[in-house]
Amino acid sequence: MELALFLAEPPGRRLGSIQQLRWVDVWFDCSIVHWRAEAGTKGYKWDVPMPADFFETVRGFQRALGAVGGCVFAAPKARDGIMDGQLFDKWLSVAERKAELPKLERGL
Repeated sequence: MELALFLAEPPGRRLGSIQQLRWVDVWFDCSIVHWRAEAGTKGYKWDVPMPADFFETVRGFQRALGAVGGCVFAAPKARDGIMDGQLFDKWLSVAERKAELPKLERGL
């Protein structure tokens, strides 16, 4: 879940958008993260340019996870589905505590 913390910081996306991110949405070749309209609360798509070091770190997480495609945060027992929101929040809370991050008002 360290990857979720990493993804949440620079673009400032909501947890639901991060939870639904797919590996095909991380455009390594042109340094853009594509945030799908259906994953956001307002229904807008966003193509956010990010620096090269951001993509190096994300690629490192991808290698460590052995991920090739599908959801970045896949359901543990069903690789073709998105992780349940409650489980995602739980794992993110654990990662937040381990990283010793201060508790943010109204959120993880």
